[in-house]
Amino acid sequence: MVLQDLLDAMLADYVVAGKKSSRHVETAYRHLSEYFGVDKIVQEITFTIVTGYARHRMQTENAAPATVKREVSFLRRGMRLLERDGTVRPPPFPEIKVRNVRKVFFEEHQYRAVRDQLHDDLGWMVEFMWFTGWRSGEVRNLQWRSIDLDLGTVSLHQDETKGEDARVFPFRFFPDFERLIKEQRARTDLIEREFAQIIPWVFYRVRRYRWAKHRGGTQIRRFSGAWNIACERAGYPGKKPHDLRRTAVKRLEDAGVSRKDAMRMVGHKTEEMYERYNIRTGRDLDDAVKKLAAFMGRKKPEAPDKPAP
Repeated sequence: MVLQDLLDAMLADYVVAGKKSSRHVETAYRHLSEYFGVDKIVQEITFTIVTGYARHRMQTENAAPATVKREVSFLRRGMRLLERDGTVRPPPFPEIKVRNVRKVFFEEHQYRAVRDQLHDDLGWMVEFMWFTGWRSGEVRNLQWRSIDLDLGTVSLHQDETKGEDARVFPFRFFPDFERLIKEQRARTDLIEREFAQIIPWVFYRVRRYRWAKHRGGTQIRRFSGAWNIACERAGYPGKKPHDLRRTAVKRLEDAGVSRKDAMRMVGHKTEEMYERYNIRTGRDLDDAVKKLAAFMGRKKPEAPDKPAP
């Protein structure tokens, strides 16, 4: 049994299962093949050899720890797939610590400044992400069929989310969010009449140039260039769209929303992942101490019991 058999089995498993991370498997396939060679006998891959691979990727090729951890986990999964056939017995695998967790979020004035630099085509979408904390891919693919204006809900089916978990956000209790949805629907009605087309996406780009290949509303595929320019002009270079997700998690915590409900709203399946996005600041600790001091100030100390004579 050689490495190529393992990698092919791993890639086939991800493709057949329809997992969205199959593209990461293909990347791992390339790096593992380059390091070990496709003819490497799988039974000869030991803990020490895998540790050497991880060290080489991080120190020589400057790969991020999170990337290397993912590649090693794919190798482990491939061995476990072959273990089911009784052909391979997986060795112990090294634990790779990931400490480069991004701790950046948006203050509201920062978000507003960036939002003001974006064209409305993208601005509406970014505002939706600001309210919900949903992933940019989920929002770019969001269609009108997922929005019920009568019930005041926006929902995602299992196959529309990264974690394959259905999600519902009831916006009927959120006036600013409801305004965003209704204004975008009204805008879409006008664009559809102008170009005599049905636009399935909630957020899209409008192309009016006569020489454009696709005129009218077209799906937003990428927006990193426009986003980076907007951040530069607003005075906040380096901000990322995903920082809006961290901001939403922090806001839910500040609002006192229960951990269970908050995870359901933003789409985190585990508390470990949720905690990575739960950013606390120095001001949060100040507020916590003030609340503690106020509580202790209201509670009068009880007089100690007198000893019996």
